[in-house]
Amino acid sequence: MREFEPETQQSIDVFCNGTTFELISNLYHFDEKLRHTVFSELSAIELAVRAMLGHSLGRIDPLAHLDPDKLGARAKQQTSRSNAEPVHAVWLRNFKRALTSSKEDFVKHHKAKYDAKLPIWAAVEVMDWGDVVAFVFNGT
Repeated sequence: MREFEPETQQSIDVFCNGTTFELISNLYHFDEKLRHTVFSELSAIELAVRAMLGHSLGRIDPLAHLDPDKLGARAKQQTSRSNAEPVHAVWLRNFKRALTSSKEDFVKHHKAKYDAKLPIWAAVEVMDWGDVVAFVFNGT
């Protein structure tokens, strides 16, 4: 609701004509409701993506996420960084970091029984959303 300086296109400490506390309050509450609605729906989408990823890759191999040979060609490509690591290696490093810091009981169980090699349907629960997205777009 602030005016912009025409030359710099930055907001200044002058409010646009017609700005009221009620208008600002209404915008704030609208934004809050919109954010809540969007995140509620995104949660359902996130759960569905995790379930489909776990199910689809689990049918190929329960540990497919650990083997770039079982993933798409992009997993073996080099990153654009100067050290030019394979995309999967970067993702795997992030995944292992998340696995190490996890306090989940099922992770402790897999560490004790299976040398921390979680099947993909359990691994998707350890990944944060950014790692899931990176895996989907870079690993498969």
